[in-house]
Amino acid sequence: MKFSQLAIGQRFAWQGQTWVKSTPLQADPVEGGKRRLVPRSAMVELLEADSEADTPPARPSHIPLERLEEAMDVFGRELADIVTGSGLDAETCTQTLRQVQKAFARLRHRLDLD
Repeated sequence: MKFSQLAIGQRFAWQGQTWVKSTPLQADPVEGGKRRLVPRSAMVELLEADSEADTPPARPSHIPLERLEEAMDVFGRELADIVTGSGLDAETCTQTLRQVQKAFARLRHRLDLD
């Protein structure tokens, strides 16, 4: 199978070593060592999980609307706190917050939440 088909957290064999996929483009060697960039097209061998801890969590196929909206609201507030606490001057903060609000409006529209 291709590296891009692995879920984050899955163990696999590649180039004679056992690895764990850590990001969409990187993997960590199980034996320790430096994280490596792995080509998305690299052919790898999926290994069985040693335990439940090695098994990536199942992703929900459906997220309740209320949970999604709450998560977006919390994220929006956190972004606003980061911008306002960044030390930027008031005008730059205001402009940046407007851009963030517009980006959230576009996201809501793409998700049919508006």
